[in-house]
Amino acid sequence: MRQDRQLIVLTHLSQLITLITGFGSLILPLILWTTQKEKVYQMDAHGKNIVNFQLSLIVYCLICIPLILFFGLGLLGFIVLGIISIVFPWVRKGPRSALNPKNRTQNKNASCTIEQEAFSLWQGKKEVKITR
Repeated sequence: MRQDRQLIVLTHLSQLITLITGFGSLILPLILWTTQKEKVYQMDAHGKNIVNFQLSLIVYCLICIPLILFFGLGLLGFIVLGIISIVFPWVRKGPRSALNPKNRTQNKNASCTIEQEAFSLWQGKKEVKITR
């Protein structure tokens, strides 16, 4: 597997294709994800998050339709969803990865990530020492 952060960023930004064409915010990331998930490191996790986000937006839009008829709140919902669908692809952080320096432990000599340490604690392989 190769590491290609540019392709992952492009996949996140491909959600904004709707602003140009009016559709495709689910289709284009889905195509990129399915064709590259075995080839690019972390593409599978990012692609799942993107497709989940786009499917959630579709469901929320479908919920807003009856809210227009009954309460008039659906218009407010569409405005909020429109803002979210534009802002989130720019600012949303992807899944936590071992390559992200924020996820590394404070000990520079440590070779495992916080997630690996937490998993070891959960399995009972390590003891927790609390000092004050």
